[in-house]
Amino acid sequence: MKKSIGLDIGSQSVKLVELEKEGEIFYLTKAIYKELEGNDPFFVIKEIFLENEINVEKTPFTLTCSSRDILFKLIEILPLKKEPLEKIVSYEAQQEISVPLSELVWDYQILNTKPKTEPKKVIFTAIKKENLERILGQITHLNLRRVEYIDTEPFSLYNCLGFNGFLVSPKPSWLIELGTNTTTLIMFQKGDLWIKIVPGGSNQFNEFMERRWGVSLEEAERQKKEMNLQTDLRLEEALEKWIEEIKRNFDYYYLEREGVTKESVQEIFLSGGGSRLKGLDKFMEQRLGFKVTFLDPFKRIEITAKKIDEIRTNRQVFGIAFGLALRNLYRCNIRINFLKEILLRRKKKWQRKLLLTFLSLLAGSILAGIFISLNIEIVHKQKILKDVKNRVAIYQSHGLKIEKIIEEKEEIKRKVDLLGDFAVYRGLYLDLFKELVKQLPEQIQLNQLSFYRKGDDFILELEGISPDYNFV
Repeated sequence: MKKSIGLDIGSQSVKLVELEKEGEIFYLTKAIYKELEGNDPFFVIKEIFLENEINVEKTPFTLTCSSRDILFKLIEILPLKKEPLEKIVSYEAQQEISVPLSELVWDYQILNTKPKTEPKKVIFTAIKKENLERILGQITHLNLRRVEYIDTEPFSLYNCLGFNGFLVSPKPSWLIELGTNTTTLIMFQKGDLWIKIVPGGSNQFNEFMERRWGVSLEEAERQKKEMNLQTDLRLEEALEKWIEEIKRNFDYYYLEREGVTKESVQEIFLSGGGSRLKGLDKFMEQRLGFKVTFLDPFKRIEITAKKIDEIRTNRQVFGIAFGLALRNLYRCNIRINFLKEILLRRKKKWQRKLLLTFLSLLAGSILAGIFISLNIEIVHKQKILKDVKNRVAIYQSHGLKIEKIIEEKEEIKRKVDLLGDFAVYRGLYLDLFKELVKQLPEQIQLNQLSFYRKGDDFILELEGISPDYNFV
């Protein structure tokens, strides 16, 4: 089940909407409205996170910019074949605004899908870089790890209307968002959008009471919460002035849009924290001549959150937060995102990091392969060397035996040679012996003879028996 949170940080209150989506079904799991009452908004938000067990590290968040910090322009462009659309939009937008685009973070979206040859309506919006940096600081301070969109209040409301099926009618309708310091007017109908941010919100009613009756702004806020405009007319003058400003902007729109009149308006929706003033819807109906309905962002979803009755009573304050929560779960009508450039840089940085990681792993694997090959070769050579050493050791252990055998072999050979010589000499001795016996007188008996060399002389020794020396 997918989850998404929209966080609307106002100057007097914080609104949080958590949605879950399973298949095509949306569930409202949390809808929290908490007034700041002079407290640090970051303290209040962190308290909300803690009390409601919100995982800020894993849950995707969408935040919004204050309407006071935003530039809006509806421009018409004629696409050119040779020029990128973004370049055309930037050129046309720069003609409409006085601030250099280099000082802004901006985005745009085409509102209609006419043929390529016809002019297109483009909504252009921008925020100063220092204001966006402030929001990024909020994200860091709140330790939000998964923020993928920074939207605007009017577009969040418009996406809320689109989700609930209010943008299909060809007749125009109005949405009036009464904030703390501004009032946002949105005219919407099928294929068209008109936005105007009017200075002055619910705070001007407190300031009026402070001037008129001398009460503090805190006391004025407290009394305002207890008022019912149907019976208490203390704010009538301030409200009349506020309504006149709205009427002037309505009239300006009717003059600007050919064929659109007051009578063609279908419906007026009322939203925002300031709309909680009791009886305000009836007061506006009497002054504007239209039926005024509180915006119900949760019209088409299942509510599984706690305190359902309280949520339904204050439903009109959650329009912006609901539109923000939709961004991660639903293809909204307007997909403006001031984080687009930052996310693109982050993506490129991540891709570079991934590439470096891949190259490091590749280099590591190559080195590992080389190391393994070398190691295998070393092991093989070590094995051969070990075998040679074993052979040498075996040779060394048998060397003495081999030398002894060689000596014994030489000795045997010598003895064999001697025996051969002896056999030869024996025959010679016998022949000589026989010949000597023949030559000697018969009286002499020859028993032994020996023949040997002494120096340069050869000695012949005879041994025998003679009866008389004269025979010798």
